[in-house]
Amino acid sequence: MARPSHSEVEVGGAAMAPTLEEGDLVIVEDDAEPRRGDMVVLDGAALPGQASGLRVLRVMGIGGDELEYADGDLTLNGTPFAEAYANGRGPNDFSLTVPDGTVFLAGDARDNAIDSRMFAHHDGHGAVPANAIEGRVVGVNGALLDSGGQSWLIWVAGGAVVALGGLGWLIVLLHRRTAIPAAPAD
Repeated sequence: MARPSHSEVEVGGAAMAPTLEEGDLVIVEDDAEPRRGDMVVLDGAALPGQASGLRVLRVMGIGGDELEYADGDLTLNGTPFAEAYANGRGPNDFSLTVPDGTVFLAGDARDNAIDSRMFAHHDGHGAVPANAIEGRVVGVNGALLDSGGQSWLIWVAGGAVVALGGLGWLIVLLHRRTAIPAAPAD
């Protein structure tokens, strides 16, 4: 069984605040299948009219999902969906079905993010091709996510190196903890 490969990406901008802050380092499981609620890394050029460059956004919906977003409240496949991580309400209301092979993305900072919501009225769905997703965020600043999306910390005294998925990570005792909300179940 092949081990997944991982990379490290520095967060730029405030689209994911307060979950992620500018300068945070995220550990990305490359080529991972995006799931609802996951934080993912993509090339910004996948969004219409946006410049190339890595961005972190959250998956609101996957192919076949019916999404309704009104006054900052999300309904997913007919069921109200609480987004504890969402900050702000954002200006764009919509009702749509996410096309197969695509994902609908939003920043946690709903008032500041350029994401699928901005383009939902432009092309009827605003979603980006699922193959534009470069990977799924599995850790932030030394806090790792388990399969349920809960975070746990590895503390290493004396600057020892811990091997994670073939990568060595030096994690120091003093670092900023980042609260990472659980991803919803499919």
